Amino acid sequence: MSEIMENTVADRAADKLHKEAEAVLKIKGTEFQKIALRTLAGPICSMLVRFCYQEEFFAEAITKTDKKFFDCLLAILKLETKENPLVSDLDAYAEAVRFYIPEGKVTMSCRVVIPVERDDDLLDLGALDEEPQGEAVILEFPLLED
Repeated sequence: MSEIMENTVADRAADKLHKEAEAVLKIKGTEFQKIALRTLAGPICSMLVRFCYQEEFFAEAITKTDKKFFDCLLAILKLETKENPLVSDLDAYAEAVRFYIPEGKVTMSCRVVIPVERDDDLLDLGALDEEPQGEAVILEFPLLED
């Protein structure tokens, strides 16, 4: 009896991305571009796969395109210039999304946990059951300037 496996559009997109990323990881050589491609492959693939499982439209864009993950990584490397020799991971993710969905725009937010003031005397006296954890603050910032 054959096992029925769920094969959603996100699963198909993830499989496609993983296979293409594995091919990039097999690229041999010590030239900067080859090292950069291998270094980017894992994190960019993971982020794209996450997006596929979060949004079916994104997964469909990955499965229906003839665009290759290798070319996506090359597009990210093109962000580097003499004036801007380092590309942030956030800019790299934004470029990867634009590669597959040109009209797509990426916004990011970070959750920063700010510790509250701790009163050790209250902990020592048993007045508090546990240490205060702090409050989460969400900060948003733009990526590449359009």
